[in-house]
Amino acid sequence: MTKTLIIIFFILTFTVPARATQTYVMSGVVTDVSGKPSAGADVAVYLGPNVKKPADFISNRTGADGKYSLALPQGHYWAVAVLRKDGRKFGPLGLNDKHSGGAVELDAGPDEDMVYDFTVMALKDAALKARKRNKDLLEVSGRIMGPDGKPAALAYALADPGRKFKLIPR
Repeated sequence: MTKTLIIIFFILTFTVPARATQTYVMSGVVTDVSGKPSAGADVAVYLGPNVKKPADFISNRTGADGKYSLALPQGHYWAVAVLRKDGRKFGPLGLNDKHSGGAVELDAGPDEDMVYDFTVMALKDAALKARKRNKDLLEVSGRIMGPDGKPAALAYALADPGRKFKLIPR
């Protein structure tokens, strides 16, 4: 009986074809804001929208031509490009590092490879680019005062352009 089970186990283990995971290639060019290729950049790919953590996949560094290529299994991803001036591949961005701004949503597969080019810029410029992308944003500044006319501690303000706050129970 034991001998029969062992034989069945080996037959099933070595004759059932393994399920192959198909990969798709994501490639493109990383440039700076003037359009010149950025050597030494990485493209970081994430399984979710949180890109402030270690990447789930990361490309090899770009060469002098700025080209990158990365194999990914079929799925939905978020990607950014990063150029670290000190040569590190991981960790938080430094003051002089460059970034592509907000993450780009991509789908790998099932029919074709992905081509996506990134533009890296100084962190301050990336923040300004993200701000300009949403033209509906307004900057509000001021001081919240209490009933006694003094600045209120631990207070915050909410903006409601759609006037939906009236729907919130009090």
